[in-house]
Amino acid sequence: MIKVNFTPKTDIEEYLNNDFNLEIFEDLTENEDWQGTFEPLEFLNLLYEQFEIVNANKEKPLSVVKHLFGLKLEQTKLYYLLYYLKRHIYKHSGSEYEPKDKQLSICRGFIEKGYDKLEAELYPKTEPEPQPEKENKYDFQKVKQHIETLTTTKDKIKYLIEIKTDYKQNTNDWDVWAYKDGKTFDAKCDMEIDKLQRLFKLEAHTTTPKAKPVFKLSEKKGAKTDLIRVLNALYELRLFNKTDGQIPTKQEFIETMGEYLGVDLSKYHSNLSQALQNQPLEVNLKVFEDMKEATQKAHYQTKTK
Repeated sequence: MIKVNFTPKTDIEEYLNNDFNLEIFEDLTENEDWQGTFEPLEFLNLLYEQFEIVNANKEKPLSVVKHLFGLKLEQTKLYYLLYYLKRHIYKHSGSEYEPKDKQLSICRGFIEKGYDKLEAELYPKTEPEPQPEKENKYDFQKVKQHIETLTTTKDKIKYLIEIKTDYKQNTNDWDVWAYKDGKTFDAKCDMEIDKLQRLFKLEAHTTTPKAKPVFKLSEKKGAKTDLIRVLNALYELRLFNKTDGQIPTKQEFIETMGEYLGVDLSKYHSNLSQALQNQPLEVNLKVFEDMKEATQKAHYQTKTK
């Protein structure tokens, strides 16, 4: 085993600088189950020294486990140390699916096996009285089977959101590590929702045929630029939302309106910029003056009838 040169801290406040250390401090000083198990400073020095030893010897996971179980600690104290040690290693090694440090992740796996065996010895599970088996509505395979019976992607996503919310409201699932590894029910729901949303967007872009234009833009000189001026003004007035209630981008709004009118407005920004920069304000306002005049004319014609 490679030895490390660890210098223990002498003041507990040197450790109280992150959420992880604060959790340990509160655990050892306030939690009825663990209060008094270690002095906080003693434990944090022990924890970080052992982490350095593990990291230095990660190429020898069996030796690391032998070393940890050879520490002169009561089983309860060793169990507590291994719990926080494997969590701290996780932050540096990543999961087995997305490892930051593959060898350290392998070493963590061996430590976790030792931890599980120790937990089984300290806290053996007692066989409960046989109970009628209840249907598990949070069985993800059954959820997947159910959403296959739904017709639309929107209905599938809606159902997944509802069942995930119900799960979060009615269970005490606090294991953020299992969630990050995609092992919890809500994590699986989130992955399925993400997949369905991406498929929905793909279907929208590949299967929705563009409507054949009903109208044709006039060949009048400057008609296209005037159309862009008007659409730009309509967008700025926020007269349109998307069907889902979201506000479209200006590019999305003007380009879509152009498709409806059979005009390619994908480069509207260039046309609009040139008009605003190279032409006087009066020219840019003329189409709106014409619209004002047409509205006044219609107004007075209505009054005379």
